[in-house]
Amino acid sequence: MSGGDLTGLKWLRERMKDANKAVLVGVPVGAGDEKDGTPLAVVAAVHEFGYPEGRIPERSFLRTGVREGANKFKSMNEANLRAVVQGTKTVDQSMDMLGLAAAAEVQRKIRRGPFEELKPATIAARKRQFGKTSSKPLIASGDLIQSITYVREGEQSANARIIE
Repeated sequence: MSGGDLTGLKWLRERMKDANKAVLVGVPVGAGDEKDGTPLAVVAAVHEFGYPEGRIPERSFLRTGVREGANKFKSMNEANLRAVVQGTKTVDQSMDMLGLAAAAEVQRKIRRGPFEELKPATIAARKRQFGKTSSKPLIASGDLIQSITYVREGEQSANARIIE
């Protein structure tokens, strides 16, 4: 292609330069600790994958929460792409919307389950540690669900780890 006015193409290329990045959802390193000092990121990983040696079953809330929201995310991405191309939204704004939606889906998964039920000894231990008698898995102190967040790939994600 030669000649002609390419300012529109240059404008679009500039708007789309950061479009090939990801949003990472989960519990970041440094999100805080449980009452006993265990980092919330470790608590999340143990429950996400299970810990057979500690007799803790897998209760995948992160992978399944994101998987269950995949259709919603796809629709959101399609609408956001149109908005970015039209100039009504930036790539960062679109990624933030996606991150917030994905974090909300993961939190929803924690609240709704279903997960393997807690053993009576676990419920008793919760009562001793947190003063609560909830029998709902993954919700003891409320700190885990509150720590679910997102970061945009890049500088913000220096402490993020991808789990699959």
